[in-house]
Amino acid sequence: MNLGSIDRAAGFIDAVTAPLDEARQAALAAATKSRKLTRIIARQDSRVAFIATLQILALFAVTAVRPLWLFVLGPIVLGVPHLASDARYLVIRQRVSREILFVSIAATLVFVGFQVLELFHVAPAHWTGLEIATAVAWIGASIIAGAREGKNRALLFLLAPLLVLGAFATWHAAMTRVVFAHLHNVVGVVAWIFLFRKNKKTALLPALALVLGVGLLLSGATFAFSANAFRGFGFDLSMIGRSLAPGASPGLAAGAALSFVFLQSVHYAAWLVWIPQDNLPGQGTFTFRMTARSLHADFGIALLAIIALLALALAGTAAFDPHHAVRTYMSLATFHGYFEIAILAYFACRGRRETLGA
Repeated sequence: MNLGSIDRAAGFIDAVTAPLDEARQAALAAATKSRKLTRIIARQDSRVAFIATLQILALFAVTAVRPLWLFVLGPIVLGVPHLASDARYLVIRQRVSREILFVSIAATLVFVGFQVLELFHVAPAHWTGLEIATAVAWIGASIIAGAREGKNRALLFLLAPLLVLGAFATWHAAMTRVVFAHLHNVVGVVAWIFLFRKNKKTALLPALALVLGVGLLLSGATFAFSANAFRGFGFDLSMIGRSLAPGASPGLAAGAALSFVFLQSVHYAAWLVWIPQDNLPGQGTFTFRMTARSLHADFGIALLAIIALLALALAGTAAFDPHHAVRTYMSLATFHGYFEIAILAYFACRGRRETLGA
């Protein structure tokens, strides 16, 4: 990109973010009138943990009262940005080997291909088993690459239990997909705590809030608030719950649906708020102008335009048929759960490397 294009992009960013930064400054001025609140927000470790706890409580409250709002609007509004954040903080801002990049791109194309075939009802028989087998191979390749790069060949013994577990999961592919649908929503929180959180003790409060929230939703304690809010936008959360908890009682299935909605929303918050905040150098926070310029530096104009177009296309489709839009997004985005696990397995075997600065 030439200097003229860079200057024009910077000028556009400054013009768009100026009013947002004025509002941000006013909010900070109001918040810092409280000494206790100032002590919390002054330090990154306490500030991000405080924000995470507040967001968990707010998402729990919305899940308890209007779960379909989160189930539908979450993917439509935050789905594409959170996929971009996945790539940004697990690849672009990390030192990842070319081998893993190649494997990840190839596996992603395979997964998206499977999902496209499923959407058009032309997927081959037993294709879910092929999907799980591909995921196992992806994770195995990540373990091998990480162990070799970290010079710790003893970690290759992890391949044996992976193959056993993978064979079982492939044989029971349908159930594996159900279990993975639930577990994947916790991956963002795990990545935040173990990869980005410097002071892990401060993550105890949001983690406790998360566990209590899931427990209350599964127990049925909130059904009185959400019983009349299970249908809308072409969805029925009771039916979704039966697919998320096959064979369970109606009450437990409903709880499973609410828990899924809650954890999916927390997953978005982890990738779009907590991880970006904890990845910042120093104790300060970024202005909107700094954030926009950082995005431009990481992705470039072309990729940012593609991301924006995909997000707008999803929102535009949802305006006419939210049911179809959400189902299509959640199907095509299946790959990113395996991507997160594979990359985290690579990091775990390779050993810690400092992330690239903001």
